Amino acid sequence: MLRELRDHYGSRWPKMRDAIERSGEMVARHGFTISAGEWQNDVHAVGVALKLNDGTGPYAFNCGAPAFRFTEDRLINDIGPRLVAMVRNIEAALGGVAPPTKKEEIKKAKAGGKVARVAEGIR
Repeated sequence: MLRELRDHYGSRWPKMRDAIERSGEMVARHGFTISAGEWQNDVHAVGVALKLNDGTGPYAFNCGAPAFRFTEDRLINDIGPRLVAMVRNIEAALGGVAPPTKKEEIKKAKAGGKVARVAEGIR
């Protein structure tokens, strides 16, 4: 899939690839990731994964707006944390996910931006 994106987006791909790599680190650190114009210059958005124990999903919740409405700072310090809280409340109401073990948290934090590089196998 990443190869297809690279071929489709051409010269825009390096900026997008870097954003994909950062997203893993951001999810590990904040519980959400953002897109601040990497895919569409005039759109900024934040996304949070919803995980359930019933074998379905994962699901994604996101919130986006024109870039002039949602600055990167607002996404990180306001919208993102609020979206995480909302999604965690939904998880809890639906039986949610079991909390990760300490070992899983450490492994997840170390993976970070390597996800795109490993899956893509290209630079």
